[in-house]
Amino acid sequence: DVYDQVCSKAVPTMCDAMKTATGTKVSPISVLMECATRFNVSVDAIERLVSLASKYVHREAHDLSPGSIYGVVPALMLLASTDQRVRKAALGFIANIGQDVSGVENDSQILKNLYDLASSDKEPSGVHSCILMDGATSLPKFLSTALQDSGEDTSELRKCLVRQCLFTACAYGEVLKENEEDLSNCWLPFGHAIGGCRAASVVLNAMELAGESTFPLALRWEFAGKEIFDRMADFNGAIRNEQMLSACQTLLDAVVRMPKGVLVYDSSTWNKDVSNVIISTGPSHRGTRKRSYSLGNGDGVSFVDPYPENMLSSILEVISTSSELEGESNQLSVELCEAVVRNVLGSRSWSDGVFNKLPNESR
Repeated sequence: DVYDQVCSKAVPTMCDAMKTATGTKVSPISVLMECATRFNVSVDAIERLVSLASKYVHREAHDLSPGSIYGVVPALMLLASTDQRVRKAALGFIANIGQDVSGVENDSQILKNLYDLASSDKEPSGVHSCILMDGATSLPKFLSTALQDSGEDTSELRKCLVRQCLFTACAYGEVLKENEEDLSNCWLPFGHAIGGCRAASVVLNAMELAGESTFPLALRWEFAGKEIFDRMADFNGAIRNEQMLSACQTLLDAVVRMPKGVLVYDSSTWNKDVSNVIISTGPSHRGTRKRSYSLGNGDGVSFVDPYPENMLSSILEVISTSSELEGESNQLSVELCEAVVRNVLGSRSWSDGVFNKLPNESR
């Protein structure tokens, strides 16, 4: 068919030619998985894109490139798909990384336990089957199990996964990096990675639901949330279409919940201080109904303590510049400011649980 004769050859050629802002090579896996996680992509197309990405896994592992790791967060998002074929393809992709990076000393090896969990041959706990059958509802459990079984590598695995959410949202996919990741050297401007913004938001939400003991709020903010929040605050460009706007708003929803400071406890870590925890629901800022993930008990809501200073500084920065924001070029920054005022500063629980405990000068 047309795909086999033309597309299967043309797509890899285009991916291989992709460059970052400074002209350095981009991992084709990053490009292919960005396309696979965009809106309205057919199941057939997703399967083909993920299959092509899997073929690059072996090549990049052989070249000692860290490129495979850039496909992990998009693949985790696909595990939450409502289509079983998509979930099966994503599980296969993650498992393939584990097979090809075995013995390779680079960042990809940090996630070995995650790869093993995606492999039906190595995973006896039933999580593989749960993902295959249940999809979105099992993603928090999948992440939690990966961390629980990682032993002394738990801290590095946790940080790596959160950091990859940031890279995916920013379209960072540099193959040959000599120093620390330079997030100014991405292959798409911030906000233009529609698939990356969607994937990062889904995985960050799953991390939140996995519970504070698994992915602490302070860590999620430090290694992903703050950078994304600040980039949204500084955003100065046009929102080109509805898909770009929707993807950015979805990511905004996930990030703005962080400075609210609410701690989410999973059932395995509930104790007498956070008993009778309930999940409330409410309208999103776009009018649709969604889970707020705000947990409360008889004594109120549990908050991160101490409240991170850089969380406070980011809030102060965005509200102090709100009067300067106008026009279409600042649309995302305006939405961020409105969401902070409405969902954080305007929250009674935040006022009681955080604001009253802030230093006088900050208040």
